[in-house]
Amino acid sequence: MKMNNSNKKNLEQLIAKHGQSIVKDKMRCESLIRDYYIGSILERNLLIQSLKIGIPQELLSNQKNPQLELILRRSISNMQNSYGIKDELTNWVLEIWKKVLILPNTQQKQTIPPLENPTELIVDLGKNLNLEMVIIPAGKFMMGSPVYENGRKDDEKQHDVALAKLFYMGRFQVTQEQWEVVMMTYPSQKKGAKLPVTNVSWEDAQEFIKKLNTKTKGGYRLPTEAEWEYACRAGTTTAYSFGDKIMPKDANYKDSKLRELVPVGSYIPNAFGLYDMHGNVWEWCEDWYGSYPECDIKDPKGPDEGEYRVLRGGSFSSYELSARSSYRTSYSPFNRFNHRGFRLARTL
Repeated sequence: MKMNNSNKKNLEQLIAKHGQSIVKDKMRCESLIRDYYIGSILERNLLIQSLKIGIPQELLSNQKNPQLELILRRSISNMQNSYGIKDELTNWVLEIWKKVLILPNTQQKQTIPPLENPTELIVDLGKNLNLEMVIIPAGKFMMGSPVYENGRKDDEKQHDVALAKLFYMGRFQVTQEQWEVVMMTYPSQKKGAKLPVTNVSWEDAQEFIKKLNTKTKGGYRLPTEAEWEYACRAGTTTAYSFGDKIMPKDANYKDSKLRELVPVGSYIPNAFGLYDMHGNVWEWCEDWYGSYPECDIKDPKGPDEGEYRVLRGGSFSSYELSARSSYRTSYSPFNRFNHRGFRLARTL
């Protein structure tokens, strides 16, 4: 399906007259399209449906986000599922909004390229329990924190990191019921099926992964520290994945005043669809703790040996600055505590 030049120009004029930010006012923008857009009824309906799903808003808000295509892919999938729209039509409406909001002076065709692997992985653990994984795209990012970031520590020196391959990341922290169906043990001090498993050491997590890989098709592991921060940031450069400030509505940390674990998925996910990357429980990473390299690096995996393993993300008992995307801490791999758990990664 193609949009003729006069219709495209009409939409451009509408947006130019009211400003690009008009798309953030869904009701007003919908009214303008209904009243002034001269295209077909189908075209108008597609534009209005895309407004309701949030496609032009995502384009406008995330133009410089390196993960824009992944964000849009989720919105397109949502539009297809909500309205039963075929690929060619969703590709058309995305192309039109791109031309109007981002590329008004080019005729280059842009569509969302399909991924070779599913964007989500649902693993049956038995006993009606699933493990949900989300695909994380390859990419580059600045690991660590800028010198002006509040709470920055000396071990957060910024450096460029490239992750060359896609990988899966657990949508949630591993829960107690997931641990119990794999391990047949009950380590957590505070009990709750949907609560993250706690009181498990790095070594305990490795034993869980070993048994899980035997039980399934394998490939599961802890994320590297670089993968964890990349997945947490989800294309952002701010202190947290949702900005430079954290509030009790955003995560379960000390100032939330809950003083205990909450079920996984209790807060809004980041742009990759990952929950609780800030707070609730500290998450073990694969790496030994060590200083960051002095140069840019590809697929870092930390030192070859060490005394302590890395944890990330903060917990319900941590202050807000410890929940920053770049914050690092470390403990003995044999250490267990009631605010430490983990999240899985998986190699494709």
